[in-house]
Amino acid sequence: MFLRTGLKKSIMPYQDILMNWRRIQMTDSISKAYNYLQNFKVAEKPIIDDSDLMPLESLIQEKNYYSPSIPRILFVGEFKAGKSTLLNALFGGDYAATDVLEMTSWVARYWPSDKKFCKIVFSNGSEEYVNPIEFKDKCQSRDYTVEELQNISRVDIGINNPNINYSVIDSPGFGSTTVENEKRVIDAISEADFIFWVLSCEVIGGMREAAIINSIKEKETPMICIVTKCDLIDDEDELQEVIEYVNETYEIDRDSIFPLSANNYINDQNEYETQRFKNLTQFIDRRITVNKEDIRRKAQESHLERIADHCRDLLESIETEVDKAIEARERYKSLLTTVRMTVASKMESDIVKYVSCNLFNPYRKSIIEKMDGIKGKLTSEKINEALENALPADYMDEFWENTLDYTLLRIKELWSEGIEENIEEIQKINNIVLSTKFTVAFSDDIDQFKTTTNVLADEAFRTSITASIGIAGVATAYAALLGPAAATITIGAAASGIGIPIALMGAGVSAAVYFVKSKGGASNSAKGEKILDITIEQFIDGIIRTEFMTKVKEFNLQTENNLISNFEKQVCSRLPESDLDKISNEIKNLKSELENIHYLVPTNGISQECPFCGKKVTGNTPYCLSCGNYLKRA
Repeated sequence: MFLRTGLKKSIMPYQDILMNWRRIQMTDSISKAYNYLQNFKVAEKPIIDDSDLMPLESLIQEKNYYSPSIPRILFVGEFKAGKSTLLNALFGGDYAATDVLEMTSWVARYWPSDKKFCKIVFSNGSEEYVNPIEFKDKCQSRDYTVEELQNISRVDIGINNPNINYSVIDSPGFGSTTVENEKRVIDAISEADFIFWVLSCEVIGGMREAAIINSIKEKETPMICIVTKCDLIDDEDELQEVIEYVNETYEIDRDSIFPLSANNYINDQNEYETQRFKNLTQFIDRRITVNKEDIRRKAQESHLERIADHCRDLLESIETEVDKAIEARERYKSLLTTVRMTVASKMESDIVKYVSCNLFNPYRKSIIEKMDGIKGKLTSEKINEALENALPADYMDEFWENTLDYTLLRIKELWSEGIEENIEEIQKINNIVLSTKFTVAFSDDIDQFKTTTNVLADEAFRTSITASIGIAGVATAYAALLGPAAATITIGAAASGIGIPIALMGAGVSAAVYFVKSKGGASNSAKGEKILDITIEQFIDGIIRTEFMTKVKEFNLQTENNLISNFEKQVCSRLPESDLDKISNEIKNLKSELENIHYLVPTNGISQECPFCGKKVTGNTPYCLSCGNYLKRA
């Protein structure tokens, strides 16, 4: 019992806390989503541009109009009563066109905003965003046709003035009271917290105006009367007669009647007129508040929902495009992996064959003769001497360069063949990208794409190979294979500048000596041809297969990654960065965050039971009026 009683007493504060928390969370999530969407505008050819973001920006700027802390003042009055001039004087700027009869045939809404903006809403529901100064000047100079003016239903204008803490609704002049404009005035009255009846001292006492003012008073919305164009009255007694007439005829208190001249205030800024305007602004600050705060809070929540929905729509449109690009990339990646593995397999066979056929080939006969001519016991020193005498000092350097050239050429050829065999799949991948807003992933000319693919980075390949197992690197690798004693010889030889030849000799000689001994011990016959073949086999097994091919495989993988990276770069030229996965995850997180604060509630009078207290919940409230809990997403 105590718990129930305590809960009831705290329902409203609890609801307020929850509503405020939700507004803060939603505003924060919207802000993050909006800032994220703004990033897409910095791309070279952005996937979304100002025209896509303008409706969202307009909704965001419009949030102050629904703020429960910013009161709305409705201006009503006859045509040419001076409403627009009064508005400019209050706002301290040139916002509304003046002295133009047709301008008040629509509703114009003005409210404090972070930046100036102007949105025109047409009768058919379409919207146009224009520069507010240009719009005002175009109205002022009568550049709009009568038909264009008649098609305007509402104009929203943002006031960038930190001293303004209220909104103004400027309604159609009474002189234009068509059925449509009368409806606009009634709608505006229902939105307003306070009404300013703007009455020109030139025209007082019209029957039509009197009827409309009496009708407005029946709605019990607070109202004051502002008598304008008082600079046209020279006699103070005459001005007091006007005030007296308004007071008696419309039963408006004298302290709710404000005589002034907006023209004098704007142009002259004399002390007398400044004081009259100060009286009005002080009245606004002290007396005008939001009278329909609960309704306004709900309206603000609905508006935040609209903004969140628009953010989600934009995020989803980008996500759809990105997901298609990811699909295309994954298919491309799978294709390239297959090509790379085929290239790697063929490369090892081709390079082994190339080395077998070309290593020592020009000097083969000379090497064999010198090895066969070794006298006495076969030793490593004698075999080394035979190799040194048969080979030029720079032979292995030259052979290594030729091997690199051959490898690079063969890589190009094999990749080209692999691409050629998969052109049909590449075209399908290209078509996926073509179905999006992204730039075409590959050149429209497939032959050009193949040419581009063939021109791999020669210097990148050479740098990759030589930096890892360059001339001295090969010697070091061989040293590791031959054990401590041979390593000393090999590394020492490499350090002395002899380099590769000595390294090869160390391996070849060790193998040759082992071969001779295993066939019968010491022999005066060096068996030069066999020693040379074993030397070549050692080079292939110890360097080509274990060291060189490892680097070739790494380079092939690098080639695959570069092609994928180039694909993403090409596709992502319309995105703020080229990491599709990161963008996809960020969008999903932002959508989830917006979704988590977006509660489903009953609509159209449909009832449902609150999952917390079991009471019926009807309408569009996001929380249970019985227990104060928020309704979770269904």
